[in-house]
Amino acid sequence: MDRFDDIIKNKIIDYRPEPPQTVINSVRSFYPKKKSNIPKELYIASIITIVIVLSYFFIGELTKTQEPLFAESVSEINQIEILFNPKQIISDIQDEKIEIQSEKSLNILPQQKEESNKPVISYSKINYFKAKEIIICGDIYEFDENINTDKIIIPENLKLVINENGNQSIKATKEDAYKIIYYEKEGSRIISDTMFIIFSMLEGIQYNEVALVNCFGDSYCIELNIPNNAKFEWFSDAELLDGNTENQYCFKWYDSGTKNLKLTVENNYCKYEKIIQVIIPEALSFNVNSYDDFCGSSVGYVQIDEPKNLINNIFIYDEAQLPVNINKLRVGEYNLEIYYNQACKHTEKIIISEGISIKAGFISEQRFSDDDKFYFINSSRINNNFYVKYSDVSFVWYINGLEYSNDDNFSYAFSEDGVYNVTLKAIYNNVCEDIYSEIITVSNTKFIAPNIFTPNDDGIDDRFLVKANQPVTKFHGIISNRTGEVVFEWRNIDEYWDGRIRGGSNASEGVYFYILRAEDKSGKIIEKKGIVQLVR
Repeated sequence: MDRFDDIIKNKIIDYRPEPPQTVINSVRSFYPKKKSNIPKELYIASIITIVIVLSYFFIGELTKTQEPLFAESVSEINQIEILFNPKQIISDIQDEKIEIQSEKSLNILPQQKEESNKPVISYSKINYFKAKEIIICGDIYEFDENINTDKIIIPENLKLVINENGNQSIKATKEDAYKIIYYEKEGSRIISDTMFIIFSMLEGIQYNEVALVNCFGDSYCIELNIPNNAKFEWFSDAELLDGNTENQYCFKWYDSGTKNLKLTVENNYCKYEKIIQVIIPEALSFNVNSYDDFCGSSVGYVQIDEPKNLINNIFIYDEAQLPVNINKLRVGEYNLEIYYNQACKHTEKIIISEGISIKAGFISEQRFSDDDKFYFINSSRINNNFYVKYSDVSFVWYINGLEYSNDDNFSYAFSEDGVYNVTLKAIYNNVCEDIYSEIITVSNTKFIAPNIFTPNDDGIDDRFLVKANQPVTKFHGIISNRTGEVVFEWRNIDEYWDGRIRGGSNASEGVYFYILRAEDKSGKIIEKKGIVQLVR
């Protein structure tokens, strides 16, 4: 038996009703009474007996009642007698912390005066409701049985509805505990039943996805719709980030794959769990190459090689977040943004360093002592410093536009007289390059000079005589000793050195150096250097 019935019984168990008015009138009819032979003691005993019998009758009728009385209409209310104080009972029920309806909504009848000749009313409790006490995780309770809603009494904040399945239900507008009463009157018989429902208003995990993962590095955000008294927990290897609103939660993973996000929501009565699967795509990497300013022009650039087919847009910003041309970058730091797959963004920091410059160059020299070959000595420079062999520098030698060599230095013997264009291309890191060219005039005009002579007047090799295989002009010859002192000089190729130094004295035996210069018929300067041994 529920608490409500217990409290009512406790209230009426010591109840002492007053005798009905008919009884009192009957008793009063004997007053003033005539003298009788009945003893006074017997008379008093008779009155007490009548009172006891009537009291027993009313107490017996009250003990049959198991439920408080409820009426369907005002006309029926006037036919029902309640032999206890309803306000006091409600107060006691509230003291016992039992949620029931108000006196008005319960239709608990005020105490009325007993009338004579009133029919006897019986009260019965039946099992009309299948469930007596139930907790609803939500705001709707659906009856398992067919319910006569005309005989259901519900408190405030509840209403009877027909749900989408066509079944009779109770919908709550406020989270609380409620008492539902069934009441029916059949003639002088009143039947009733009660059930208690607790609505927790927590119905599953209600959430909205506000940010999805389209690219690696994106955050997954949800917005939870749960009551304030509910507790929320999550379980995952993701990092929890702050959302944009109070009920918004964002999660971020740092590796790719299918991830499980487990959410639990609970209050004092209900608990729900949900696993959300989030797919994190593979991280996409780009082959980004940045180059410093181009060959001393103070203009660098960025080159993106792969995967080009996925790229939608490319933007690059300077330190002031102003857009710049990706192919004309000065020295400094830049932020590169690559948009791909329609919704993804890759960011990268780019640094353009001070420019690299290369300057090609060479020195040409014809050596008559080596089959009149031309030697080209490389003098190229990188950032005004001579290049380092086998570094990131390569060379290509051309003669009249034809490639002849990739060596650092180059030599060549021309077979015919003529004018030739010799070009050197210097390349740094396969990006920066520079060229240098010289016009070379090739002539077969040669000096012929002895390497020993004996000025002893014996008529054999007494003179150092120089000849040319072709006519020359502007001849100039110099003889010097080991210390660099010029001992003889002449300007006519037909003249010679007879072994005497200036002043007419004989030169000492030993080694002497000569330098011969002249112009051939084409105006080309020919030169020959060598040594001669003087022996007496």
